[in-house]
Amino acid sequence: MRISAPLGAEGDRYGDVPFAEDLAAALSRFVDSARVIRLDEAVADVDVVITLRGLARLDRVDGAVNVLWVISHPELVTDEELRAHDVVYAASVGWAERRRRESRVQVAPLLQATNPTRFRPDPATRQRAGVLFVGTTRGIERPAVLWAVDAGAEVEIHGHGWEEYVPAERIASTHMPNRVLPKAYAAADVVLNDHWSDMAHEGFVSNRVFDAVASGAVVVSDRVEGLDEISPVLIRTFGSRDELAGLLRAEDRPGLAERAIEASRVGAAHSFDVRVSRMVSDVNRLIGSSRRFFGLPLRAAPKSRRRRSSAS
Repeated sequence: MRISAPLGAEGDRYGDVPFAEDLAAALSRFVDSARVIRLDEAVADVDVVITLRGLARLDRVDGAVNVLWVISHPELVTDEELRAHDVVYAASVGWAERRRRESRVQVAPLLQATNPTRFRPDPATRQRAGVLFVGTTRGIERPAVLWAVDAGAEVEIHGHGWEEYVPAERIASTHMPNRVLPKAYAAADVVLNDHWSDMAHEGFVSNRVFDAVASGAVVVSDRVEGLDEISPVLIRTFGSRDELAGLLRAEDRPGLAERAIEASRVGAAHSFDVRVSRMVSDVNRLIGSSRRFFGLPLRAAPKSRRRRSSAS
């Protein structure tokens, strides 16, 4: 699959990278070769191309089934880009419906996902009080973080650029590697989350929400359509400074046993395996109804009985 992250250390920090790696791992159950291709790499000899739409538009690959999954920056996606793909998904129910009407392209909702083999409650991890936030400043004043600090919450920030916005004692590190995130979320009492304004407006729920909830953390986030439905047990939403302060002071959070049960449910319902199963089913349906793709050897059958192919 293709992503917007470039090669090198700079690209390694993109959230698209671990997302794509987890998706490729799930996809490997169906194909011989599932690999992640960075922005500056060429694509060749593939049967199916899955493009994770982030910051960069990536052109159609001729001779392959082209799948587009819009997971961020929806304001950059044009109708022309949607029409250039054979199967189109969007990580927002509302945006998918609207763009389907406007573009007359069959845009199907497919929310972001988590890997429950990595993100899950860890009974061996000691629970920590306070509020965990992982993210950069994005070069702006992110209200959720500033409001939480102003409210007197014990906020632990991991991300660069915060020195000019919050007291130094609130900054735990300038970067938290993805490999450390599962334990950090599992140990957190509260994970603070917010969205880009366009993502929130268009109903794109952050991937952080799925990972944190699958780890058993209570997530406090700005409001996005459909967010509460993902986990009424572990997600709390706010629309103002006072609402956020109230949620951070609240003591009615679920216990560890209830968190673990809900985390397991969310991990199973929103796993990459579930998302890949949907993609494979849709691609197979396309192949079966179009001579152009007839015979592409991608089958959602047991490993020992299926022909296999490659996907990027």
